[in-house]
Formats: sequence, structure tokens, C-alpha cells
Amino acid sequence: MQGRVYLVRVADDFIIGCEYQSDAERIMRVLPKRMAKYNLSIHPEKTKLVDFRRPARSMTKGNTFIFIGFCFYWGKSRKGKWVVKVKTAKKRIARTNKRIGEYCKASRHKSVAEQHQALRAKLRGHYNYFGVTFNYQSLHQVYTQAQRSWFKWLNRRGGKRRNWEQFKTSILANYALPPPKVVHSFKYATNRQLSFA
Repeated sequence: MQGRVYLVRVADDFIIGCEYQSDAERIMRVLPKRMAKYNLSIHPEKTKLVDFRRPARSMTKGNTFIFIGFCFYWGKSRKGKWVVKVKTAKKRIARTNKRIGEYCKASRHKSVAEQHQALRAKLRGHYNYFGVTFNYQSLHQVYTQAQRSWFKWLNRRGGKRRNWEQFKTSILANYALPPPKVVHSFKYATNRQLSFA
């Protein structure tokens, strides 16, 4: 390698970051052959070369990539400098919303207290993983959708139907769902970023 290189691995997923594009291209050529020696292969859809250099000042956005359920992207800091930020990948939000909706549907005849306990656990688990700096908005999407799913399926279990205001005063007032929470707080350096991943 001609420049700095780093590797970040989580289980069988990894990112290789390179200072120079030529190094990244060389790794892309050699890595499949190296993996094949050990009867391993690289996922054809997940594996790609991304130019992740800091955008020019005149640009409004830069490239992104997905890793372990997070979308990494360039955004502006409060001081107007480009920094790397993260948010929950759209597919992961959709998957979480679907699972919570399926739970609400399947469990709508259980007691409200039992449903509440399960939904609290599901949301807290989501926040514990995705609750990172810059990601509050994505967390709030899941929180809001969880309330909507619960409202929808409680209204379909028979008996008196509630409108949204009645649901808030009768259910959420006594069985509030945990609000979004940033669990992992950190800062990004704005200099000496590696460019290709």
C-alpha cells in the first residue's frame, strides 16, 4: 500500500479504508482471490468501491455507504465543516417498523400492560443499538411508528374504538412508550480522514 489503510470488522462484515484510490482498487482486485484460498467469498451486492472523500465546500452532499445497519454520510457540523455522520439505514427502519407492527397485530388481544412491556423492550433494544450521535431523527421515526401501530391494532380487537386523542389520554398517558434516546455519544474528527472505503 502506498498510503494509510485501516480495516474495521464486525463479525463477518468489514470495511477497508484507503487514503489513495489506487490502493483501494488494488485491494478490490486481489481480495476475492485471497478469500477464495480459504474457501470464502465476498458478497457481490455488498462489496463495492466508494469514493468517500470530504465533499468540496460548494457541494451540498457527498457519497454514502451502509455498514452494519448504519448509513454513513457527510454532513455539516454546527460550525459549517464537513464531518462524517451516521443514521439508521432505511431498510433497517422498515424492518423494525414491520416487526413491531407484526407484534402489535399478533398480540392485540393480550392485556395492554403486557403489550406495553414488550413494546418498551423492543424500543429500548433498538435505541441501545442505533442510539448514536446524529441519529435522533431516525430513532424518532421508529418511536412514532410504534405508537401508530399500537393505536391501529388496539382499535381492531373489538369493543369501543378510540380516536388518536383518546388513545393518547387513555393509553399513552398511563402506558407511555420510551422516547428516543442517544445512548452512544461521540465526536468526529474533521481532519485526516481516509477517502476510499
